[in-house]
Amino acid sequence: MRNLRILLTAVHHGWEYEFAKGPFDIVRVEPTARPTQTRPSTERPLRENLSTVGLDSLDAVVRWCDVIVVTGKSWLPLLLDRGRPTYFVPHTDRNLMLGCVQDYVHVVHTCRWSAIHSDVREASIIYNGVSIKDFVPWSYGASQQSIVSSCPYMPSRPGVAGLDIWQHVTAGQVAFALGEGNAILNPGGRDIVPPDVQSYAEALVFHRVFLNTTLASLMPMSIYEAMACGMPIVSTGTYGIPEVLLDGESALLGENADELRAHIARIMRDRSLANRLGRRARELARCYYNSERMVAEWASLLSDSFGA
Repeated sequence: MRNLRILLTAVHHGWEYEFAKGPFDIVRVEPTARPTQTRPSTERPLRENLSTVGLDSLDAVVRWCDVIVVTGKSWLPLLLDRGRPTYFVPHTDRNLMLGCVQDYVHVVHTCRWSAIHSDVREASIIYNGVSIKDFVPWSYGASQQSIVSSCPYMPSRPGVAGLDIWQHVTAGQVAFALGEGNAILNPGGRDIVPPDVQSYAEALVFHRVFLNTTLASLMPMSIYEAMACGMPIVSTGTYGIPEVLLDGESALLGENADELRAHIARIMRDRSLANRLGRRARELARCYYNSERMVAEWASLLSDSFGA
């Protein structure tokens, strides 16, 4: 039996590379044939079953595919009522009001918060995950007492990235922001974009603590990656983040910049706390937030709906 054929709209969160590990043949459609917002972790070798085409190939891919998976609300007008089962994955809080199209799409939430606050009556919940084997070999070492974050283009997306919070928390500290478009935030004034997932994982564990300040992402993929590396994490507690990061157990969550800065100081002082948080984070990632589980749940959902 052949793989399920999927049209996937552009993501660039690393999610599509994990998704492609399923029994699928995937064509990713994006406005241009080159990614425009890559994160370090998305620089994986392309899989044979994952290819990318430009928007001019959209109609041809629709005819080829069995199902459509949409990851950006702006794509919906182009893909509704195309005669294919269509699934929508909200990644930001702006994507949740979908009642007007719920008769045309099946919504798949990536956290319980999203499901509760959406206006869609019926939906699925599939938590994201990462390939644990890609990250586990790089054990947390914290050889440098510094802060690391992973979010592209923070200066040009200050509201989404929580840039003001990040700058307050990291003031007077040695801090690095991985990803394109962050040169002005880094010592030396350059972008830091590791060339592959192994280099990315190695870059994370070199630092003492992982800091997440995003304010609009329902559940950033970079958090799962830091968990898989065994990193102690300090984060805002918005949207679905508290479902995955257990405050005081696998991470320290804060409601404002001052709280986050205090948490960073605790981890810098207390290596045993850092190790305990990181070990629990890795354990949770291994058990619950791995790509094998995520892919199996997606494969079951799509196969059942398609009747395969």
